[in-house]
This record gives sequence, C-alpha cells and structure tokens, in this order.
Amino acid sequence: MSAIIQQYNVEKLRIILREYFDKFIEYHLQKMINNVTIDSSLFGIQFLSVDKHIYFKFQSILRRLELRFKSLTETIFIYRNQLIWSGLNQADTTLLYSFFRLYYWPHFKRMYDTSTIQYFTVNSSANPTDELSSSTNITSQKFFIGNLSLPHSIIVIHYNLFTTFCVFHNDNDLSNNEKTSRAIELFQKDLEIILPSFDEYLQKKHPMLDSTVKNVYFNKINMAYSATIDWKKETNNMISNVMNTLAEDLQWFHPSGEVMVKRENDPWIIAKRSDMRELFMIVNQKSANLKDIRDKMKQIFSTQFNSIFLLE
Repeated sequence: MSAIIQQYNVEKLRIILREYFDKFIEYHLQKMINNVTIDSSLFGIQFLSVDKHIYFKFQSILRRLELRFKSLTETIFIYRNQLIWSGLNQADTTLLYSFFRLYYWPHFKRMYDTSTIQYFTVNSSANPTDELSSSTNITSQKFFIGNLSLPHSIIVIHYNLFTTFCVFHNDNDLSNNEKTSRAIELFQKDLEIILPSFDEYLQKKHPMLDSTVKNVYFNKINMAYSATIDWKKETNNMISNVMNTLAEDLQWFHPSGEVMVKRENDPWIIAKRSDMRELFMIVNQKSANLKDIRDKMKQIFSTQFNSIFLLE
C-alpha cells in the first residue's frame, strides 16, 4: 500500500481497495456465507499422516526439486486436500492452504483428467481477479491470495491428485520456460516412482470406515482439521443448527466437556472438547440408547483417534 501511495496518491489507493473489496464480496464472500458449515468456518488444515519411510521419500523428491532452482526457497506438498509437508511458517502455510481449500481444490475436483500436469502461476502481490484458471503450460495469471511475509512468485503444480506449491524468491529461474518444464518433468517422474508404494500404504492405513459415524475434528493449537461429513448429502438444516449450537456451548467447557443430543427421529449428535481440541460426531443409529452411543464413541476413539489425546 505504501508503494502505491508513493507512486500515485491516497485517492488511487482508495480506488484499488474499493475495486478489490467489491469483487471479493460479489464473487467470494457471498458464496462463503451461503455455503458456511462448522468445518468451513474453522479454516483449519487437514493433515495426512504418513509413516517415516513414505515421508522421507516425499521429502527427498521435494528437495531434489528445490535444488534444480536457485530461487526456489520452500514448497508445500498436498495430496487431495490433505497437507503432507510445508516448509513455510504456520501463518503462511495457513494462508496458502486456505486459498487452496476455498478456490483451488474445488476447481480441480471438476476436472476429469488429472494425469496431465496442470500449472497455475501467481504473483502473491498481484491485484485480484475474478476467475481462477489453470493451464498445461507455465503461464502467468494474476490472482490475489493474501499478504505473505515476503513478496513471492508461486508456481502450483497439480498432478495425479498431488498439488505442490513452489515458492520462488524471484522470477529469474522462471524466465526460461524450457528449463523449468524440464525440471518439473523430472519431478513428475520421481512422483510416478513413489506412487505404487504410496497407494499400497494408503489402502493399509485407511480401511473402510464405519458408515454410520461421521465426524468433524479441529485442533486450535496447530490448526489440524479433519472431516468425514458430506454437508450436502448427509445433513439437513436442523442437524446443522444443532451442531452450531453445540459448538457455541463447548466454549463454556474448560478444560474439557461433552454433550450428547438426540431429537426424535434424528441421529445422535455428540460434541466433545478436550482442552484446545474439539470433536463433533453424528451417529446414525436412531434406536441406540445412551450406553450404546457411549460404547460406539469408545470404539471410534480407539480406531480413528487413537493418536489424539482426548480427556475423559
């Protein structure tokens, strides 16, 4: 902002800010308000935990990618919509992940073919634009994603449900498209080598979950977030309202507390707080009594949340 004032004047800054916020309200804020749910309001980060062997393999191919560019400082590595690795600080990680979750992931979910590398190149200090687009070529598009700690140029590489944010200090490496494309093709080959072992690992680690139980989990300390609820298919307005009310009630519990609610023919809804961790569950067993639900919760804690400390 100070640069705009120095180059132009305060009135020019007012015009730029008015144009930005008008577009933001029209294209983004209204959509966010209409589609808001408990988990979308948390702005948390979904992490994908992997064992150390898979983790080191991913770190190795990301490090090789970084060494191919002098100005490539850090990367963020995401599978589907879950974060595996970030070299940025927590504030910048949250900013880029929020951008990915709100705009980028919905955009790519509509694509049929993800086996071809898609690029999205952005200058983080650019003015806002209306629509997000991607290309099979390394092309530049202005898209405002927020204020990072330093001005950067960012290339987003999407391939086979993997999304990599590459954060560059400057554009020197990006001026040579042929060199950049060659380096990213090598990165693609590295990914293809690790894919079979990664797919096998996911099948072993994430067996079929209990279809009668849906949940939303949020850790306010590290912004970790997970959800298995499809808000469009599996909930109605009444259930959403009950969960919103329970989310407010949990704030009165220190350091821990638990509420279980059931309305007539609706499923059981459980809200649990443990220090800075919050868990919401929908158990679709309408004939179950309180003891049945308590046993079901213990079962879920021991399988899906066995690595998370939840106070009893």
